[in-house]
Amino acid sequence: MQLPQLANSSIEKATKGGYVLEDTKDADITIISTGSEIPLCVEAVQKLSEKGIKARVVSMPCIEVFVSH
Repeated sequence: MQLPQLANSSIEKATKGGYVLEDTKDADITIISTGSEIPLCVEAVQKLSEKGIKARVVSMPCIEVFVSH
């Protein structure tokens, strides 16, 4: 299965271990995800927005790299 290339995603950002993929000013919640679950989280943010809940998505491909920065 081939995963979609998501807007705001790049190899450069992934090398940091984690990054904000979709941001919302004054977000109520932050959803952290990895790999193939990220498109589902992006969809969840859209559904939450329809209910008035502000959310951001953080892509976390490698916790160990992120923590070491």
